[in-house]
Amino acid sequence: MPPARKPARPLATTKEVADYLGVPEATVKSWRLNAGAGPKYITVGKHVRYDWADVEAWVEAKKSADRKSAA
Repeated sequence: MPPARKPARPLATTKEVADYLGVPEATVKSWRLNAGAGPKYITVGKHVRYDWADVEAWVEAKKSADRKSAA
């Protein structure tokens, strides 16, 4: 059996996502509880994690939405 492949970047914690976005950790948690308001997340056991690609895609989508609403 081949060795397990490591992801390019480890999954992010809620705190890491909050720090990256410059918002309180409670805000990211609130987005998670408000279906679809924040980046996609996964649960690993009882732990919530975010794939950095999903976080970055969510940020890009927010930029597009903000541009459309400003027009």
